[in-house]
Amino acid sequence: MSLDRRMFMGAAAASLAAPRGAPAADSVTEATQPQLIIAALAALGQRRQIDEAIARDYLAYLAQSGIQSVLVNGSTGEFASFSALERRWMLEAYLKHKGRLRALAHVGASNLKDSLDLIRHAQGVGVDALLVIPPYYYNQPSVEGLLRYFEPILNLAEVPVLLYNIPQVSGVSISSELVQRLASHPQLWGIKDSWGKADWTAAYITAFPKLAVFTGASPLIAGVLKQGGAGALTGNGNIFPRETLAVIEAHNQGTDTTAAQQTLDERADLLKGFPIIAVMKHVLSRMGIVDMQLRPPLVELGATERAELNSRLKAAGVIS
Repeated sequence: MSLDRRMFMGAAAASLAAPRGAPAADSVTEATQPQLIIAALAALGQRRQIDEAIARDYLAYLAQSGIQSVLVNGSTGEFASFSALERRWMLEAYLKHKGRLRALAHVGASNLKDSLDLIRHAQGVGVDALLVIPPYYYNQPSVEGLLRYFEPILNLAEVPVLLYNIPQVSGVSISSELVQRLASHPQLWGIKDSWGKADWTAAYITAFPKLAVFTGASPLIAGVLKQGGAGALTGNGNIFPRETLAVIEAHNQGTDTTAAQQTLDERADLLKGFPIIAVMKHVLSRMGIVDMQLRPPLVELGATERAELNSRLKAAGVIS
């Protein structure tokens, strides 16, 4: 069954507040707890093709770590390295093995037709919500041009939609003017802001209090929650799920988030200077969870990089 924005927010909030496995209470509203969504990695086998067995074991690991929601085919999931057809296959593999996890799908593309086709497919196989990056390649198109891209997407959507702001990669920023002109659409759930600029995220929260604003930057989670943001949609939670959850749980309980955020920051600092997707796949392999390959142009860590990273992680007790 499709969820509207209010229902999805309430269900996700209840999943954090309730013991794992408990059903969402019908009385939960969207103005309750924030949440964490993990940007999933691409489950690629030795031939760099989608591997269902890897997807199954990987999702089981996330669920056992306390994660309740995942995003498929996002930036962390290497979506730009896959054809539209492969993105469909990836989503189907994850939905087949998601268990109790809620699944969101990133359906943005460089052209509207592919985005609409991906939306139809995602809704047909039962996703809970959508994430949509602006059409990339054309640097900073006009607001009018972006409206002509996003309005058909929102009109087609039967599930809640997050706009994806990551201009350092896409070359297109989600401006306040654009959000203002889309804000009244019933399917617009909110924004994932992965720019990593605290003031930009705060401006979204202040200007659009009825929209859910997620940060994609783990150092900003506590601040975003304090300001009234919805939570985090990040990749670091793949290897630091409990540390990331601890920040949100501290906030939900009304306790100081400083210590939890500091612990998460210290963990994230261990990864600085390394290509992040390759790092996450390497760490999951070293932890004995899954072995995942990367699609070109991404490559695995070199021997020197692995030695340096392993030394850091061992010293911090992340790996043995």
